[in-house]
Amino acid sequence: KWSDLAAMNPSLSSLLPPLPIRLLYRSDYSGSTYILAKTLQSIEGKEATWAPPLSDSYTSMSTSHWPVSVINNSAENRVTKVQGSTGMMSEMLRTSYSIGYLQATYANMASLKIMGIVNQAGQVTFPDAKGILGAVSDYPLSNDTLYSDIVDGKGETTY
Repeated sequence: KWSDLAAMNPSLSSLLPPLPIRLLYRSDYSGSTYILAKTLQSIEGKEATWAPPLSDSYTSMSTSHWPVSVINNSAENRVTKVQGSTGMMSEMLRTSYSIGYLQATYANMASLKIMGIVNQAGQVTFPDAKGILGAVSDYPLSNDTLYSDIVDGKGETTY
């Protein structure tokens, strides 16, 4: 329940209802799922219980890779799989008390609230220009690499 989270942050106890959290996740191959899994793995460790196992590419991920404990909650109508970014955006708008993951562009387009994260420096950051620039500066590209995963960096402003 949302109200159970008040134990972690008592200042939110009056804001969090005693209602079930509705978890939304992508059923398709998704860069968003890959980045979420990389972030959870970085925070929780290689044996992250809340993230699907990672391979070298997000294209090898599928619904079947999500931990059974997450998927099994669907019997209680707490977990819903959605297709694509626009599907996630639509379902988040339609489902009260839901939590999902989405590119900031889509969240902003739909006027959804965006959760900040506490980075390694202990600062709450958001996926805005300052947070993304901070993340990019933590992981500079080399001449040999055209991409880099920019999750859980050490900088003060890193998202």
